[in-house]
Amino acid sequence: MDRPTGVLQDGVAYTWQVTTVANLTSTTSSRVGHVKVDLRIGNHGPSPTDDVGPVEVNLANGNISTQVSSPSKEALVLEFLKQRDARWRRALVDYAGTAGRGA
Repeated sequence: MDRPTGVLQDGVAYTWQVTTVANLTSTTSSRVGHVKVDLRIGNHGPSPTDDVGPVEVNLANGNISTQVSSPSKEALVLEFLKQRDARWRRALVDYAGTAGRGA
């Protein structure tokens, strides 16, 4: 049975109780059911794996996983500010050069 899209999330534990309704009277069971969703996506533990370049293959279920790193927000902001400051410095030097020539 397929799960409805977006209802249950991988790695999350859920609980439920049964409530019956008869003749306008509801009765809730004292028993609580438990389930944890595990789609076995990626590397979830002590399964044997094999690395092929930047890709890791889970030999128990065939899932493939990889990790991609990217610059942090701070690094991107700093790079932007460095480039912006360099453009301003060039513009000021160009302006000072033309202003000194009487242009």
